[in-house]
Amino acid sequence: MIKAGLNAVAYATWAISRLVGKDSLHFSDFIPYGEACRLLGGIQGHLGAVPDFAALEKQRLNRVAKNAIAAKLARDPTQIAKAEARRIYFAWQEGTGEKFASNADFARKMVARLMKRERGADVPALTDPSNVADWCTAWKRELIDQRTITP
Repeated sequence: MIKAGLNAVAYATWAISRLVGKDSLHFSDFIPYGEACRLLGGIQGHLGAVPDFAALEKQRLNRVAKNAIAAKLARDPTQIAKAEARRIYFAWQEGTGEKFASNADFARKMVARLMKRERGADVPALTDPSNVADWCTAWKRELIDQRTITP
């Protein structure tokens, strides 16, 4: 019975949060059990089946975490340099950009060229040419896949 009561409170809180447009409300903050049951009876018909509150919270946290990771990567100088190296690589492969002798030559030049600002000085954003060469292999596969899919 306690578990059912908590589920009712959680559901009522979830339903109210949707009605008032808030992303998250904690059920123990303001809704007594009796009030939650009353609200549950009135709202359930409009919203459908009772959702799994734990699953909803997990989905919300996953969404928040993914957004945080995306924001962090967007500011990361290494990821910015990788995106620039990718752009240069694709231009090279399409014949519209700078020419390089090989993937290794490309990797060495990208490590030397792409810099980031750290403690008032320019330092290489990419430090290991072998990582850049590995990216080249992956990008080459990506190009091959694009050419196979495109008619």
